[in-house]
Amino acid sequence: MVKTSAVGVAYWQNNASSSYSPSRGVPETQSIPPPEYAATSSASYSNTPTTSYSNTPIASYNNASSYQSYSPTAYNTGSTSYSNTFDSPYTSAVPQAVENAPPHDLDGSPYALLSKFDTVLLIDDSSSMEWGSAPTAWQQVFLALQTIAPIITAYDADGIDVYFMNYLSKSSGNVSEGVAATGFYKIQDAAAVEEIWSMVDRPSGITPTGERIRYILAPYMKRLKKETKAGRDVKPLNLIVITDGAASDDPESEIVKIARDLDKLDAPLTQVGIQFFQVGKVGSAKQALEDLDDALENRYHIRDMVDTVTWNGRDTQAGLSGDGIVKAVLGAIVKRLDRKPASGEHQRN
Repeated sequence: MVKTSAVGVAYWQNNASSSYSPSRGVPETQSIPPPEYAATSSASYSNTPTTSYSNTPIASYNNASSYQSYSPTAYNTGSTSYSNTFDSPYTSAVPQAVENAPPHDLDGSPYALLSKFDTVLLIDDSSSMEWGSAPTAWQQVFLALQTIAPIITAYDADGIDVYFMNYLSKSSGNVSEGVAATGFYKIQDAAAVEEIWSMVDRPSGITPTGERIRYILAPYMKRLKKETKAGRDVKPLNLIVITDGAASDDPESEIVKIARDLDKLDAPLTQVGIQFFQVGKVGSAKQALEDLDDALENRYHIRDMVDTVTWNGRDTQAGLSGDGIVKAVLGAIVKRLDRKPASGEHQRN
């Protein structure tokens, strides 16, 4: 079900032309030829959205077909009320120095590496996210976004992209430039990320984690192969998946395919990272994500491009902070953080 209230969504305006911004991941020419690699078949990727997803347009929302940026122009967190908003003592402290500092003041921050990556959020809006007592996993997504959104938006100069598991925007993205359709693009402030979260009035549907990861990364991988062959670099991508972890499909198989293609391209180990940020208490799902984190290198003997943070907002009054935030946003691309437990997360056995 999609929220149709004019509050919030009516404020979204188109602030960009219909053309694609050249600032996202513009390849940088190299003076040396690319390494030898085995060609991979583009047939292994599909950029056709599944018919099981809802594509109902949002009232008062400009669902433009081209790749455009959106920003709220009258967003008031103090007076705006959404059906998703809940009363809870579980709040996540946002580091104000990161949120408000200009870019040149962020150079010494532990999050500075994020500026080298395009950051993409994939948010689980399946029905299981509302199961259990408050705060539900869906409400904990909001708490997580309060913590990480100010950081990841501050460090991606051209803005982050946001996708849902089930709700699809009408945007066609820019597949030729490596950007999949059905997302919300170039988001440059935390309020906009929270506004997008509020568009889903009630989570519903299955959890096609693997399919959505493949769908989002397919255009990027196609472009990466093309640019690598031409001897040019492509800006690395950091995909953060916020989920309760209970996938309906087989994300491991999809991630293994992507990792093998990256190995065939001899791409840098940090070219693509997938960070699973698990919310809620789904013990079996937690174990499945941790197994996936371990499987790539130990079982398949391919690159380790996955990390997992398991956080339960019920267990902490402050949410993630300090090293926990660093791991949550950088764990998949900084491997020394991979085994480091985050504050607020459950320890591995």
